[in-house]
Amino acid sequence: MSDAYDRPIQPRIFIECPNHTDAEFAARWLKDAVEADRFLDLCFLENASLRDVISQLEIPSVIQFPVSAMNFLAMWLEEKFCFSIDAYHFELVRSFFLMVEMGFFTRNGDLYRMTIPGNLTIERLQDALIRLVATEGLVNVFHPEQLLVTISEQEALTRKQKVKRREYAAGDDQQQTGMGVER
Repeated sequence: MSDAYDRPIQPRIFIECPNHTDAEFAARWLKDAVEADRFLDLCFLENASLRDVISQLEIPSVIQFPVSAMNFLAMWLEEKFCFSIDAYHFELVRSFFLMVEMGFFTRNGDLYRMTIPGNLTIERLQDALIRLVATEGLVNVFHPEQLLVTISEQEALTRKQKVKRREYAAGDDQQQTGMGVER
């Protein structure tokens, strides 16, 4: 049996989420992800050389903001109030970095919050893609985790427990004052 101390330290990216019942937020967030995907297509039409450079990033998968948004929404709905991702999961972290740069997540100290992007632009996306390409190391390996804030796996677990306790307590307070959602 392997002890937790035998495992290598896995840095995590910690994300706090809106209330998991906020369907308006989810719908708008997904709509903006579709819009970001359109900007990605326009970005590549306007700048074919950038498309060639970015093609290295798209192995093994193509950058698709709506698919990434759906994956993050699934994590949000499963975990309810917050979730964390492995900082070394390239495809996930690559998408996360680009979505941070586009405003889907906002940094707050050493964590991120899911947010509605305020200003989606092609220029903002191009800048993010160029920053991501600049992390290339040996043999076309990119390191988007270098551009993000991470915490330890243990800290992520501790924070998750604190956030859940806080949110459940807030829910209990709302129900006691008659402001809870009736079912």
